[in-house]
Amino acid sequence: MQQAFDNCIFNADVINEATEATRIVILETCRFNNGARCVFRSGIKEAGIEYSNPKIFLYLPAEVIFDGNVGTAMALGHFDFTADGVVIKESDAENFIDDEHPEQGIVPYTGQKSSVHGIAKWQENGKQVEFTLCEYTPGMD
Repeated sequence: MQQAFDNCIFNADVINEATEATRIVILETCRFNNGARCVFRSGIKEAGIEYSNPKIFLYLPAEVIFDGNVGTAMALGHFDFTADGVVIKESDAENFIDDEHPEQGIVPYTGQKSSVHGIAKWQENGKQVEFTLCEYTPGMD
C-alpha cells in the first residue's frame, strides 16, 4: 500500500503503524508545523535486511522517529533530514545500490551519483542495526 500526501499541513505527527510493505510519501508541497514529525509505530522490532519494512519517503526535510521500530526513511532529493535526533546526510551513507546495475548488489558508498539517501533500522537477535544508504535510480536525478 502507498499513501501520498500533497499540499498538506501537518500540525501533529504522521504515524506509520504498518508492519510491512507500506509506503508513506510526503511531497515537497507539504509542511510540518508545531514540531510535527514522521513516526514509525508498528511494534515490529526484529527483522532482517530482506524484510519489506514500512517506509517513509520524504521530498522535504523532516524529523523521523523510529523509537526502536523497524522502518526505512528516504530523502528523495539532496537534502538532510533527522532520524532519532541524528542528522542523516547523503555524504555519510555507508552503502550504495545502483538500480541501473542491480547485478552489483550492495556495495560501499564512495560518492557515486545518487538519487535518494536514507536509513533503515531494525533489530536482529536483539541487536540494533542501522543501515545507511544511497541509491541511484535512472530518471530520478
